Amino acid sequence: MLATTKVTGLRLQPEHHWLTWLCRRAEERSDRSWIEALNEARCRSRLLDLAARHRVLGLALDTLDGSGAMNRLEAPVAQELRKLLQHFRRQTALLEIRRDQALAALAQAAVPCLVLKGAALSATVYRDAVQRHMEDLDLLVELRLWRRAVRALKAGGYAGPQSCAELRAYRSRHFHLPLEHPAFHCVEIHWALQRPGSVFRLDAQQVISEPIRRERPGAPVLCHPRPEYMLLHIVLQNIQESFTRLSRLVDVDRLIVATPELDWHLVSEQALRGNLGPATMLSLQMSHNLLGTPLREDLARQFLPSPIVRFHLSLLEPTRLLLTQRFSASYSGMHLLEAWLCPDARTRLRLLSRRPAAGNPQIVQKNSPWGQRLFQLGKLGLLQLLVLVVAATRMASRSGRSRLRFWSVHGPRQP
Repeated sequence: MLATTKVTGLRLQPEHHWLTWLCRRAEERSDRSWIEALNEARCRSRLLDLAARHRVLGLALDTLDGSGAMNRLEAPVAQELRKLLQHFRRQTALLEIRRDQALAALAQAAVPCLVLKGAALSATVYRDAVQRHMEDLDLLVELRLWRRAVRALKAGGYAGPQSCAELRAYRSRHFHLPLEHPAFHCVEIHWALQRPGSVFRLDAQQVISEPIRRERPGAPVLCHPRPEYMLLHIVLQNIQESFTRLSRLVDVDRLIVATPELDWHLVSEQALRGNLGPATMLSLQMSHNLLGTPLREDLARQFLPSPIVRFHLSLLEPTRLLLTQRFSASYSGMHLLEAWLCPDARTRLRLLSRRPAAGNPQIVQKNSPWGQRLFQLGKLGLLQLLVLVVAATRMASRSGRSRLRFWSVHGPRQP
């Protein structure tokens, strides 16, 4: 059985230890406990499923293969895993071809665009593109050009909403439009980076105005955001996904290590402007705790939340929250986490005054019945009370108090 490990007072479950172990940049792979686990069919299935749910299966397989660790597995098991890795490599190569075709179509239509998320990170901060899971291609265009971008891609074989009503609904309630390709590939045309009215923001027009261009012989120019904006976009996605993917922390780790010249002043300025300060610090601290990401305390204090916010975030046990994906299907849990990620009471009140629209928890409405709002706030209050009760019982013992330790950076917030 895999060994457990402690991460800032938290004892990881064996499968979580295995997963984070393979996601670290430099880790000794001599421990033989994982060999027994991977050789056993049921345990192997559970481990691979966990890696897939956290979107790091390609990274885990490539790490095993690149370190020579697969040679120590039973031959049929190693063959199965290498076959799965080859599948990921073919899928990644196909996505890169589709990416270049989409970029060429948009360039021909005179629509400048930036690649986002996996398409940008796999080409810039990962050693091998197969290490960065990609299911679709995200492109950011100027708001005034998004309809032209949609027409250009539809002319290239993509299909999407046809009616004006559907397009208006996406434009008014969402921030991107999905377009499907017959080859099971999806492109999302973004004109913003968050839903309308969100309290957590990253200015898409600001991101577009400072592109990084990568010239590639025989291929379309690949433009992507500055690394500072890429980092903040990862933080924004962590909020949108309630910190439920280990792959986002791996993105943070690889980006920071690959960009030692990162302009932290710009990151701090934009995080403050978009209410992303506490979430940025939470992302940095979790990446440091789990993956060993360098964390400079003098810079981290720029994002440090108030003591009361740090206390309540610690009560939620963020590391366990992420690894178990506890809030992946809980709107109340997601809402509670978002509330404590707000930088001040005014922003928190604004967040709590909204509720999800019926049928889609990711679209919010401003004008909803007070009864429904009070019902949601009641559920939120009960969840907060439960968290406090559980925390109070744990604080009665030394081991329980160690589980609630999370922050390695302390001190007053600095301007």
